[in-house]
Amino acid sequence: MFAPSVQASVSVWRRSQWGYGEKVNPEVSSSERLVDRLGRTTIVDPLADAIQPALRSALDGTGPLAPLKDVLHGTPLNHPLHPALTDIPVGAWSLAAVFDCLELLGRREYQAAADLSIGVGLAGAIAAVATGLAEWSDTMGEPKRLGTWHALLNTLGAGAYVSSLVLRSRGRRGVAIATALGGYALVGMAGYLGGELAFGLHVGAKHVAPPLFPPSDFTPVLADAELPLGSHKRVDLGGIPVLLSRGASGAVHAVAAVCTHRGGPLDEGEFADGCVRCPWHGGRFSLADGRVIEGPPVFPLARFETRLHDGQIELRAFT
Repeated sequence: MFAPSVQASVSVWRRSQWGYGEKVNPEVSSSERLVDRLGRTTIVDPLADAIQPALRSALDGTGPLAPLKDVLHGTPLNHPLHPALTDIPVGAWSLAAVFDCLELLGRREYQAAADLSIGVGLAGAIAAVATGLAEWSDTMGEPKRLGTWHALLNTLGAGAYVSSLVLRSRGRRGVAIATALGGYALVGMAGYLGGELAFGLHVGAKHVAPPLFPPSDFTPVLADAELPLGSHKRVDLGGIPVLLSRGASGAVHAVAAVCTHRGGPLDEGEFADGCVRCPWHGGRFSLADGRVIEGPPVFPLARFETRLHDGQIELRAFT
């Protein structure tokens, strides 16, 4: 008899063989989180469109950076290099924040340590920027836009640290510390977006299936009569598994049918109080908008726009 954890692992493996889990497209999101709204807004598109082609040209073919492309991506290590290098500036600037706070408490002996930590962080940031640009060079859509915001915030943060070093050299330590702490806040926000890019949008992560994009036009998926009040049904939208549900009010909701935690089949879960609980690890989501109600999931379900037309329930991606 398998232990529960082993049984769960076997179940996950079997489900993956049956087609669950591999059909979730991480580049499609439609919740109202700030990161999703940033990924949909086009305000940074002109900047990204101006930089990305030149960057690709430099990295590909006979471009000047082509010999470094594999190194920047981490290919010789069989592991992305960018996440490892970001630990250098983040760690150094975290120490600088601690030393600066100690100085504000009257411990002036930590001044040199704070200044040195900022310098080490800036040196490490150069390598982190180079590898990050390489990762970003071939993105599109939401990852491209979020990556641009990520880079902008990091650039502002690094600029704040450069300014702080200049101010320190001129003896204006109070203003310098405030500037550095402001830079730390900007870098922290950039790091949050970096986490979304890595874990939410899978930039730099292992991909073993082609991406699937939902249709932009309304597409019929189920006869209206086949979804009575209080029922749910798994349907297919261009290869993407979608969970349809109809509440007591008659409104039809559509969210991704695969749990964002480990890819569990939500249509086999427990339904109660307008939510669905994943049968694998117990994560609970709102059927109305895909919000995470209870962990372990941290990412909401993608949701889809619905309408009734000629007796059919039709879906499309949110625009």
